[in-house]
Amino acid sequence: MLSDGARPRLAPGVRTQHDGARGAWVVQAPERLVYPDEAAMAVLARCDGRRTVEEIVAEVAQEHGESPTALEDDIHELLEELMAHGVLTDGGP
Repeated sequence: MLSDGARPRLAPGVRTQHDGARGAWVVQAPERLVYPDEAAMAVLARCDGRRTVEEIVAEVAQEHGESPTALEDDIHELLEELMAHGVLTDGGP
C-alpha cells in the first residue's frame, strides 16, 4: 500500500501530452498509452515528486469542494494502479 508520505512522480521515460485532435490528455509510457479522464489528470498533474500523497489528496479535495476523506481511497487506488503499470514511481522522501 502506498503511504501518505510517498512522493509520486512520473517514471523515467513517461510523459504527459495534450492531444489536440482528441481534446484529451495522453500519458505516454514505454510501449503503452494511457488516456486519463479529467479526475485522473487532476491527480497526475500533481505527481511531481515533491508533493506527498497526503498533499495531493488535500489539493484535489479542495479543488473539487470535497473532504479529503471522501477522495482518499480513490486517489490511493489510482496511484497504486499507475505505479503497478510503471507510469509512476515514488520520488522518495
